[in-house]
Amino acid sequence: MLTEGRNTEAAILAQAMTVHFPTHWFGWKVLGALLKKMGRDADAVASMQKAAELNPGDFEVQNNLGISLHGLSRLDEAESSYRRALQINPDYVKAHYNLGVTLQALGRLDEADASYRRALQINPSYAEAHFNLGVILQQLGRLDEAEASYRRALYLNPNYWEMHYNLGVTLQKQRRLDEAEVSYRRALQINLDHAPAHSNLGSILKQSGRPEEGIVHFKQALSLDPTLDEARIGLPQALYALSLIDPEKAKHLASRARQQFVGDPIILRGIAGILGDTNVSKDDALYSKKLFDAFAPTFESTLENIKYTIPKALADELGVGIAIASRNLEVLDAGCGTGLCGIYLKPVARNLVGVDLSAEMLRLAREKNIYDALYEDNIIDFCKKNRGAFDLIVLADVLIYVGDIQKLLGSISFALRQNGTVALSAECMTDNRSSELFSLHPSGRYQHSIEYLRRILQDAGFTVNKIVPCTLREEYGGSAEGWIVIAKL
Repeated sequence: MLTEGRNTEAAILAQAMTVHFPTHWFGWKVLGALLKKMGRDADAVASMQKAAELNPGDFEVQNNLGISLHGLSRLDEAESSYRRALQINPDYVKAHYNLGVTLQALGRLDEADASYRRALQINPSYAEAHFNLGVILQQLGRLDEAEASYRRALYLNPNYWEMHYNLGVTLQKQRRLDEAEVSYRRALQINLDHAPAHSNLGSILKQSGRPEEGIVHFKQALSLDPTLDEARIGLPQALYALSLIDPEKAKHLASRARQQFVGDPIILRGIAGILGDTNVSKDDALYSKKLFDAFAPTFESTLENIKYTIPKALADELGVGIAIASRNLEVLDAGCGTGLCGIYLKPVARNLVGVDLSAEMLRLAREKNIYDALYEDNIIDFCKKNRGAFDLIVLADVLIYVGDIQKLLGSISFALRQNGTVALSAECMTDNRSSELFSLHPSGRYQHSIEYLRRILQDAGFTVNKIVPCTLREEYGGSAEGWIVIAKL
């Protein structure tokens, strides 16, 4: 009856067994297993605990009790149950595997690694253990080993779509895009409704110079999961990449996307530059937060590929512009991201403070252990709460996500001490409109004229010390040009 899936009828019989033979462990064990299959974890725990009390030497009962406890998020108790099972039977492979699952959920990755490896010593053909070991190795950044684990798992179970997907993620992180594309396509052959696989495939197609194909997969991802931020960010980026190849087609597809995603401020803000929309500034902060939360895991490796050197360029110009010689400066890295500027600012700072909208970027900055304090906040709001607190404020690639910079630079002035310095980067205007304007580029970034920058800085009380032309980044076979600006109160 149990193997035929008639769980309710079987549970009634098992319940009757516990009534007639309340001191016999078997009825409680069967009832616990059935209740677990029926999703009644709390009741399953009670039955398994009774079975364990009556037969403390049954390692299967201890293992099943651990599974139900894990299902109730009682992870420490689940761990104890698995360890009791292994004390009874050290070679019980399921308990080693399940202990690994619980340790992984507790964030104890090295111990989980050991549990999975022990399970695989006992049963080298345990596909799920190979897969979960791969997940841990991927989290630890040991990508070659993770790939090997996933491939062993796929050899044992080639129809496991999650394994193909995770292998694709690992290959994508290694920038082996052709191989990653194959893995994502295999995952989608098995499970066409997996939104992250569509989104990641869209990203690869965009990077491989096939943005129109990428757009199809981003839209498919969003049809499956409209909240998937990677796709909400990726679709506008693919449309921008297409605009460099076929501007009219990109504009047409962006117009259709505007109709399709009319209620999504992230997508509408992302495609606004392609369509020439100007009434989107209210969504700048939300767009930036979502962009960098999604971008954080690959942020630094991506910047290396586009030859991004603004943090060093700002530090170099500051060294000339304000002759930094002491280590007594109160420094704010505004829009600090993962801390790329902080590395250069730390040697001259008595206190180095970072502020950013993105929690994911701040998490990575915190790992560098270079900031005295980090805050998740809007730069303007943060500066308003810290009047006259800083000697130096640096804004690396912040202005490209803010159009009208009057309030921003006014708040920077408010947070600086007398004779304080601001150092910033900005992207050049590439159109021929009035030099007093800023514009939203099809890339989703704002561009500012140098005359506009000078005027707003002067209105905020600054004297411009130097403006230095620079290349901000390389992308899609071209470069984005801009300036480094140093100004003093």
